[in-house]
Amino acid sequence: MRPGFGYTPPFQGGRLTPVRLSSTTEILSQPNTGSLSSPRNRTVILGLLLAIAITMSHDEKLKITALNNLGRAYTDLGDEARARQCFAAAASLGQ
Repeated sequence: MRPGFGYTPPFQGGRLTPVRLSSTTEILSQPNTGSLSSPRNRTVILGLLLAIAITMSHDEKLKITALNNLGRAYTDLGDEARARQCFAAAASLGQ
């Protein structure tokens, strides 16, 4: 490999060191790696996005849908108490 730039570990002062890939080097995807590889992490992030949608929206139908989806996310996470709260809130908005 020819030299380029890349990050070095902190014990080396965080400087850039030479690293470069040649044009013939194949870069492969690594699916199911990183912070979103866990279904639990994806569910938590979905829950956060739904909570934002509920807070920011003025559309009652959207809030009901988001609350029901958030309730399902809590069910998937095993938090039945919060799931019931979400479903109850969605039902009260739907009346």
